[in-house]
Formats: sequence, C-alpha cells, structure tokens
Amino acid sequence: MWVPRVALLIGLAAITSARGLSTRARDCSQLPASNAPAAQSNDNRTPAGTLKNGVLTLRLELQHARWYPEGETGCGIGMYAFGEEGKAAQTPAPLIRVPVGAELRVSVRNNIDLPIQLRGLQDRARDGAVDVEPVEIAAGATREFVFRATTPGTFYYYATGVLATNPRFVPAAQFSQAVGALVVDAPGIPLRDRVFVMTRWRGPPNSAARRRAWELTAFNGRSWPHTERISATVGDTLRWRVIAANNDGHMMHLHGFYFNVESRGHVNVDSVFASAEQPLRVTEGLAPGGTMAIRWIPERAGNWIFHCHLMRHMSAAQRIDRMVDTTLHGNPAGAHASHALHQMAGLVLGINVQPAAATRATSAAPAPRALRLFANQRERVFGAHPGYGFVLQEGQQPPARDSVRLPGAPLILTRGERVQITVFNRLNHSLAVHWHGIEVDSYVDGVAGWSGAPGRIAPPIAAGDSFVVGFTPPRAGTFIYHVHNEAAEELPSGLYGALIVLEPGAHFDPAIDRLFIISEPGPGNPPIGQMPFPPFINGSATPPTMELVAGRTYRLRFIIISADDAYRIELRQGDVVEQWRKVAHDGADIPVGSTRLVPALVRGVGTGSTFDFAFTPASPGDLTLEVDPLGPPGGQPIGKPTKVPIGVRAR
Repeated sequence: MWVPRVALLIGLAAITSARGLSTRARDCSQLPASNAPAAQSNDNRTPAGTLKNGVLTLRLELQHARWYPEGETGCGIGMYAFGEEGKAAQTPAPLIRVPVGAELRVSVRNNIDLPIQLRGLQDRARDGAVDVEPVEIAAGATREFVFRATTPGTFYYYATGVLATNPRFVPAAQFSQAVGALVVDAPGIPLRDRVFVMTRWRGPPNSAARRRAWELTAFNGRSWPHTERISATVGDTLRWRVIAANNDGHMMHLHGFYFNVESRGHVNVDSVFASAEQPLRVTEGLAPGGTMAIRWIPERAGNWIFHCHLMRHMSAAQRIDRMVDTTLHGNPAGAHASHALHQMAGLVLGINVQPAAATRATSAAPAPRALRLFANQRERVFGAHPGYGFVLQEGQQPPARDSVRLPGAPLILTRGERVQITVFNRLNHSLAVHWHGIEVDSYVDGVAGWSGAPGRIAPPIAAGDSFVVGFTPPRAGTFIYHVHNEAAEELPSGLYGALIVLEPGAHFDPAIDRLFIISEPGPGNPPIGQMPFPPFINGSATPPTMELVAGRTYRLRFIIISADDAYRIELRQGDVVEQWRKVAHDGADIPVGSTRLVPALVRGVGTGSTFDFAFTPASPGDLTLEVDPLGPPGGQPIGKPTKVPIGVRAR
C-alpha cells in the first residue's frame, strides 16, 4: 500500500553548513600545482579603480594565482588572474563599471612569464561593426588603454596566450579566469543590478581532466554549492547581467518565474530590446561568449535556483573529486539524501525569497483534480542499461511496475484548475521531479534538499515512497516535467514528459495538437566533440509517418529536453522550407500582432525550451520534419539527423 511520505525537515542552516560536502581527503594531485597567492572570489558588486570627474583610473596586473572554485577549504588550481595593482588577484577579473560618456584610463601590466593578447578594453560601436582588437603585451611589460565609453551595454575584457586561434572567446585552460565584466551604464537606468560572469575550465592540455572531457564551470568564480546565495523579497524587481565569458553555449533556466530579456549581445555589441519586444522566458540560450540582461520579479517566497540546463554544466560530475574518482558519479543507488548539495555542481545560483511584510489571506479552494503518476523502471531497455518512464494511472488499478512510457505520459491540465499529483517512486533509487516553466510554490518545485524554506525543505522521494504535488496553473501553454538533480543518466533514460495546460473549456485534440518531444536516445550518448547518436523524437530515432490534412491549421508543440545536445529543426517539402507562425515560447503566448509567417526553421535550440507553431499545409504532398544534432561552438549539424515523414492529404 502506498502511503505519502512525511516531509523530511531540513533547516537551511544545515544546508549552508554542509557546503564542504564530503569527509573524504581531498585529492588535488591532478590539478596544476601552484605556490602563488590565493585569488579572491569576485562577486562583481564593487567596481575597480577610481572614478573622478568623469575619468576612471585603473591599474591592473595579470599574475599567477590559485583559484578556489569550491571555497577556501577546497583545492587551489594554478591559474592566471587579474588584480588591481597592489591587491590580490580576483576570479573573475575586477569589475570595470562606468557611466556612458566616461573616459577610461586603464594600464595593464603582464606579470606572468609569457606574452599575452588582451581584448575588450576599448569602446564599442553601437552596431557592433567594429570587432574587439587584440593588443599584445610582452612578459613584464605594461600597456595603457585610453578610450571614452560612448555605447552603454554589458561587455567584458579578457586575456589569452598569443597563439589563441579564436579571438572572440576565452580559452578553457589557464586563462579561463582572466576575464572581467565591463559595464557601461545608460543614463536613467537604476544601478541596483547584479553582474554574474560564467567561466569554464577544462584543465591543461594532455591532463587527465582534458582526456576525460572533464570540466568545471563557475558563477563569479565559484561552483555550486559554494556559489553566492541571492536574497530577495516578494515583489522586488531584480535585474541581472549574465556574461557567458567562455567557449561553450548555455541554456539559462530560472525556476518558478518568468523573466524579461532586456538585452542580448556578446563581447562586441549589446542589443537592447524595446519594452514591448522583450522576450518572456523561463529558459534563454546564450551562445559562446554571449551576454544578456534580464529582469524578473519573485512573486512567491521560498528557495529557488537559476542554472544552466545543460547537464554537464550543473551536475555533480564537475566536482573536483570526480575528476580523479569516477566511482563518485553515476551511482543512483548511493545517492545522498541531500540531492541539492550532492547531485549538482557548477552553474547553479541559489535564491532565497522572503515573504513580503503583508500577506493576503487565501480563500478556501475547491477540491483539486487528483492524478496518480508512477515513475517506473524496466531492465535492459537501452542495452544493459535500464529504461525509466512516467506512467499515469488510468482507471482503478495502478499501472504494472515494469510498464515504461518513452516519453512519459502527457499531463493535460487546465488553467486556473487546481491539480494534485501524487508521484509514486518505483525506481531503485530516490527521485525528484521538476515542473519546468510552471509557476508553483517552492516546496514542490522539485530540487530535493533545497526547495521550500528554512524549517520545511522538500526531501527526495525515496524508493518505494511517494510525494504529493499541488498547484494551480496560472497560464495555458506547453511545459515539461522531468527528473531533477539526477545521480546518473535518468533524464536521457526516459524520465521526462509533456505538461500541457489548456484554457478553460478547451480540449486537447491529438488530431490538431501535435507533440514533438526531442531528446537524447538513451544513456551513454558520445561525449561532447564526438558524433552524437540520432536524437529521439517522441521516443524513437525512426518515428512513424505523420498524417496531416491540407488547409487545416495545426498547433505543433516542440519540447526540447536533452541532457546536453542542441538541435536544428526544419520542416520542408523536398528542398523547399515550409512556413509557419510562432505563437508561443516557453509556454508564454506571443502577442498576436507580433506573429508572422517565417521559414519553418529553428537553429541552435537547446534543452529546457518549448516552442509552439501554427502550421497550415497548403496542398497535398510529402513533407519532412528533420532534427539535426549540432556541434559546439559553431552550431553546425553533426552526426545523423532524425526525420519524421509527413504525408499531407487533401480534405
């Protein structure tokens, strides 16, 4: 008999004090040795230099330093880092921030034993037509940069070795932390924002870390759970500048809330959106070297996270002890009870939202619609690996224990109608489920060991146990539910599904609503840089023919929920690309006046995104929906695509 589990109470103080994570002796032997002074973690709150009478004077030094991504008690990594003259180095580099029109006088001394190229200490053109120019600085030499900041925006500066072949992006080895934000403030814009610089380190060439494709990513110099905790109050307006100062793409996801994208850019240009044109997102992609400014308002109290949705950028595989001991990762049966601390690392920010001073009393709600969702497991679905799946109970009897759906059963809900979903865990290990894009209360958000509030933190769902999730969807759209902070490869093994919210009175019509859930084809997909396997579309690399009727308008709902891959999606007839109308993104409707017919092509779409398109086939014929896996960082198709044959018949 299934009995809902009594919630495990974990205090936030216990979470904070547990950041050391492990009593194991730290093995730093695979890291670059260094006797250099320790670098300070830079939270990008305090601008460097002296700003007086419209002139910023700043003296920087590039020096040998030790980087501590896992806190001062963790391993120190030999690194090159910038610091102000006479002060400790910082990771990332010191923040340069001035009002538009200010003059900058920045001297840079190269105190390392090889020449460098420096980029980014220059004015930007408003249209980005002028690229950042590399300036070589010999070992022991000093160069001065004098320019006036005429273009507001979010930019950055960085150093590389003189043999760097890609002038736009920061390399991932010893110069990975030699990058800093350069912010030029427009007049009249509030300065109460935060700057977050994302960096990536893969170890020196020929190291064990590089051979295993191991990497470590960080926010403002720290990897989760050692990243800064962000505090806010319900109703606050939060503005963040996010800089992907590294050579990889990212899919940045905010739990529980939507955010407006106010600007997007890269090292050379920052494009500001007009208020009416600002994209509304829960997940936004950043290309290598990309930047964005976002604004959001927390509407519910509790603990939340902002993170890169790529598994390789937020999983515990990034922890330094994993670099030398692979047995610490990929063991779901041994997953720790505090999932948030032990099964995530890298690009994760923790956010604590306090309730506002006055809270409104809630009226009694009608009885919720009750659903029973089972996480099942079947052995040897993917070769020697098990398959997992979410199966919705239909009728009086629970589904068979080894019944697996790939993808999971679609959950069809109604806007404004409260639902109560009891999740039963039939797996051999614990589980947490995230309701991606749905504006839920923190306790049921699905980050076990973090979601909730001090004194009431949500536990993982233990094997053989259950957890009750209740929420009222506030908007109609296409969303996702999926496993969160997994221990191994549960996501590509099937623990995901569509969550569709309809308007009151509407009905889901499979003849009109067509789902395309794009995912990786099971566990063990080749590492980044190798040819990926063809992706799954609706659980298959060889999907059956889909039939449409000419002249009828369809809603094509795309859900991208791979662990790491990005894709190119194209709908065509022969060599001619069809046209469709984008009507929603991340579950948020696009204003009718902003929609228009565009080529049926989406480039570089990454995990954690949903798209809805209205498509009307004009005439009978044969179409093909093709999904190509893409290779970073250029985003060119690699490997074999998966194709859905579509037959369009006459009415």
